[in-house]
Amino acid sequence: MKFKNIAISGDIGTGKSTLARLLSEKLNWDYISAGNYFRDWYKRKGMDVSKVYGIPEEEDRKMEADFKKEMAEKSDTIFESRLAGWLAKDYSETLKVLCTVDESEAYKRVAGRDSVSVEDAEKLSKQRASDLADKFNKLYGVSDFLDPKYFDLVIDTTNLTPDQVLEKVLEKLN
Repeated sequence: MKFKNIAISGDIGTGKSTLARLLSEKLNWDYISAGNYFRDWYKRKGMDVSKVYGIPEEEDRKMEADFKKEMAEKSDTIFESRLAGWLAKDYSETLKVLCTVDESEAYKRVAGRDSVSVEDAEKLSKQRASDLADKFNKLYGVSDFLDPKYFDLVIDTTNLTPDQVLEKVLEKLN
């Protein structure tokens, strides 16, 4: 195997977390999720997870530094976050995967996952994506972190099952 790690990125509802979990189970690799890290952080602070700007800049930078350090030092690890692929851009031994999806399908997925209406899912998803893009631009000076140029594999998950997405990554891995 020419890749020692996998970095999975994508917007809300693209299936990046599902893919990361499936890969972790299939390959028996560790799985590190920025989303889980930040959800835990919010929980410890008793804060609303939807408040993107609630996390202090130093906490974001700590997570970024930890991800990059672990990408350089670890192997057999799956890193999942919106920024994972961009953070791994200088690591040729990390397979960088971008999950994409048709917006209407993303909103349906988010609605089902979060038990909200599709309209609410659309509103929340757009706001969160905008807030995160602004935040990443401010913190890292990057606005195109989901540009396919940073990735080895781009998968449109719109009409694929999770297992079909998994197979595409396994094919690229081998």
